[in-house]
Amino acid sequence: EEIYQHYTGAETIAYESWPTYDESKLVLDNVTIVAQVNGKVRGKIEVAKDCDDEAVKEKAMELDTVKAQLNGKTIRKVIVVKNKLINLVAH
Repeated sequence: EEIYQHYTGAETIAYESWPTYDESKLVLDNVTIVAQVNGKVRGKIEVAKDCDDEAVKEKAMELDTVKAQLNGKTIRKVIVVKNKLINLVAH
C-alpha cells in the first residue's frame, strides 16, 4: 500500500481494477510440428500456422535425421495432423 501510494499518489490499491490484456498478442503465427518416421520422433520443424500439408512435408524432408531414416526407402504414406505432427511411413 505504501509503495503504491508513494509512486501513484492514489489512496489505496484495494479499489483499483485488474490489469487488462490484448487478445491479439496471444495468437501465434508459427507452430512447432513434430516430424516422425515410422512413428518415431526424428525432429521438430517450425512452420506457419495452418500451413498446407505439402509444405509441411517438404520442410520435414529437409531435416538431416529424417533424410538418414528415409535413405534407400520408399515413402508409402504421409500422415499430417494439422499444427501438431507429420509422420512419414516408409519401407
